[in-house]
Amino acid sequence: GRAARVFSVQEKAVKQCQALRKENTPGAHILDIGEVQNIYTLETMLLNKVRKKDASGLDRLIASHATLIMQGRGHVGETILHLCFLSNTAEHKIIAAHLVRKLGKDLVN
Repeated sequence: GRAARVFSVQEKAVKQCQALRKENTPGAHILDIGEVQNIYTLETMLLNKVRKKDASGLDRLIASHATLIMQGRGHVGETILHLCFLSNTAEHKIIAAHLVRKLGKDLVN
């Protein structure tokens, strides 16, 4: 189902990120922020916090990965906030609300 599709996208993203790092592509440094190396992995981590109803953990995760949230991009230039709106699930709406509350206007560049 959806989890398998998300995992497949994540695997593809990880391979592409690894290729970018090997090529020393401009902007590849964004991929090395913290322990999370791409926005798809971060999306999964955020969703897990929402599913566990861990609001404080969600806020801590957002704070600790703020740079990746604001600067990280997916395969076609999407941000975490874009993923929230594209997915349009109740869980993604919660994430979007926390992102806007924690990062405000800095979230949109």
